Amino acid sequence: MKFKAFSTFSSYLMFAGGGMLCLFLWVKSEAIDFQQHSGYVDRLRQIQAVDARINQNVLLAKNSLLTYYDPIVNELTTLRKLQTELKQPPTYIDQVGREELSRLIENHIQVWQQKEKLIQKFQSQNAILRNSLSYLPIAITGITKQKTTNPDEAARLTQLLQNILLFNLSSDEKRVPQIKQQIQQILAANTLPAQRGEIKNAIAHARIILNSHLQVDNLVRTTMALPTSKRSEAIAKAYDRRYKQALDTTNAYRLWFYLLFTVLLMGVATSIILQLRASAIALRYSEAKFRNIFENSQVGIFRVRVEDGLILDINQRFLDMFGYNYPGDLIGVKRTTEFYVNPNERQQMLELLRTRAQIQNFEAQFRQRDGAVFWGLLSARFSAQEGCIEGVIADISDRKRTEQALQASEAELRGLFAAMTELILVYNQQGRCLKLVSTNPDLLSIPSEEQLNRTIYECLPQEQAEFRHRYIQQALETQRTLNIEYTQAIANRTVWFSASISPLSDNTVLWAARDISDLKQATEALRQSEATNRALISAIPDLLLRVKGDGTYLDILGSGKSNRLNVKQLANGTTLYDPLPPDRAQERSYYIQQALKTGEIQIYEHQLVNDGAIRDEEVRIVASRNNEVLVMVRDITDRKRTERALQHSERKFRNIFENSQVGIFRIRGEDGLLWEANQRLATMMGYDCAAEMIGLMYADDFYVDANQRQQVVETLQTNGEIQNFEAQFCQRDGAVIWGLLSARLDADAGYIEGVITDICDRKR
Repeated sequence: MKFKAFSTFSSYLMFAGGGMLCLFLWVKSEAIDFQQHSGYVDRLRQIQAVDARINQNVLLAKNSLLTYYDPIVNELTTLRKLQTELKQPPTYIDQVGREELSRLIENHIQVWQQKEKLIQKFQSQNAILRNSLSYLPIAITGITKQKTTNPDEAARLTQLLQNILLFNLSSDEKRVPQIKQQIQQILAANTLPAQRGEIKNAIAHARIILNSHLQVDNLVRTTMALPTSKRSEAIAKAYDRRYKQALDTTNAYRLWFYLLFTVLLMGVATSIILQLRASAIALRYSEAKFRNIFENSQVGIFRVRVEDGLILDINQRFLDMFGYNYPGDLIGVKRTTEFYVNPNERQQMLELLRTRAQIQNFEAQFRQRDGAVFWGLLSARFSAQEGCIEGVIADISDRKRTEQALQASEAELRGLFAAMTELILVYNQQGRCLKLVSTNPDLLSIPSEEQLNRTIYECLPQEQAEFRHRYIQQALETQRTLNIEYTQAIANRTVWFSASISPLSDNTVLWAARDISDLKQATEALRQSEATNRALISAIPDLLLRVKGDGTYLDILGSGKSNRLNVKQLANGTTLYDPLPPDRAQERSYYIQQALKTGEIQIYEHQLVNDGAIRDEEVRIVASRNNEVLVMVRDITDRKRTERALQHSERKFRNIFENSQVGIFRIRGEDGLLWEANQRLATMMGYDCAAEMIGLMYADDFYVDANQRQQVVETLQTNGEIQNFEAQFCQRDGAVIWGLLSARLDADAGYIEGVITDICDRKR
């Protein structure tokens, strides 16, 4: 009796331990939060997209296609926000992974801090360059149009302007000596005293363009060369590796959970079947106990009549599994023949029972009350005396779905591997080929069987073998993936390869090589047609269409914002009149004919009504070949709206700025270079216009007493602002005036801005 009690206690303890272990494995298998994963991956993609947009905006600003820097500032703000969010990785990443991601993110932030400083310097230099570029043509045109200007002098100034503008467009440093020589010739020439100041002013702007253009180019190249994209990719790769590691761990826990759960279910089922074989006295004695186990079992338990499959008894789990609420819905009413999806499976099960008297782990598909199908794992025995079948059934739908997913994944991987065109080799530290996989024998200089278990020195020329061995050892020493390009002679032809050398262990590397000969040839062809492509790309704002002279669409080359038109109406063979209103179609047809007739690009703007809203579009048409044109369409609605708003605001604040009764200025903090000034300040200092001062004059040039200038700077550095400071200033002709100065220092932006009031009358 004591042994039986001990055995019962041991059984309960075992099932309880198994249940707790199942609970532990289930919790571990659900550790990954896929919403967190999706959000983190999305932020990684966003940070790479922001990097690309910032680079694009810098290039647009350099080429005067972006006249303001708000997009760059907004993108930098977005980038900093994303960097802050990336510092909080998903909770399922372990401590080592968190430290790795934190280190990579800090590296990314440091590189971007360098890039932000370069962008700020670029904005400052680019503003000076654009100011001089806008003023130089005006200054030279004003000189050359004067009747007193020497024709030779006018020709030299015009030639200088052309060379300066060509230098700005081409960045050809070979023009610099020629331009400097022209400047010297102009300065050395005999000019009228009245024009000498204007010429010197124009020459000063020309020199600014020479110096600032080179500085802007160097800043852009340095900015683009910073490895921000590589740092972003490093974070993405590190996170992907840590995510896969966490996923593998949870899958292992899930597999053990299924195995242990199945074992527990089988244990429960076996216990029930053994108890059913007990004597009638023992059954009556322990009926309540076993009924409780029967009703609360996690597997469906049943007893059915052999002759027709009528259900004699079932437990609650069986009811839940088949979608019923009450035992009375099934017992004595339903037959098991109604639940089998495939009747042949039931017939097969019955034949096995008649032959073996019992079956174990028989898989079949069953249909629930609502018609849904699930997979069940059936174990049963045949009782000939009672003429019934007793058994258990477990729902294994999740396991089946997992198996199917694994099979599909395995098939996909096999298909991908078979479709690979890369050459895969595994080398050890000595350069011996341990494995070789190639679906394209044309990439092998010698057959694969002759390379296996041989060193690269036995298979390749000495120079090539040393080249490969050097990178194999470097990859093993650094434990990092290396990417290289190299050439190899195969069958009397030179083949270009792009290889990735990744360490597999402390002693082996994976060498994956891909044939990039076609890419190299395409790159060369692309380089040769670079000028043509640049002209084409510069003419593609958004939507690009090939159109015949009669208005028939031939092709849609650029999608752009094509949702403003019905794309189906732009199919090959349709005409201008299909997507456009008649008046707009006639207008476009006219410009197409003009482009074909003159050979010159035609540019015009028009408005279309789309969903009740008026949209502005810019259309460019250029003749491409005989009786064919390229039509480029850009949606400029937002630009037009912004231009109108900016023009209104510009007129308003420019009027206030220009008509102010006090001199308004903005100077660079580090050296006092004048960045901005209004007409009142220019008049106060004896200049005809502000352009004669901006970018040319420094604050030190105006102070009569240098100590007063130093006092102003020290006060601004200490207090950040200065109010009603009286000082004497020197005008252009040397005259001295009294001024009342108020200013503030913007240390972050690096400039000082303020106002000066003429108080000479008050002083007198």
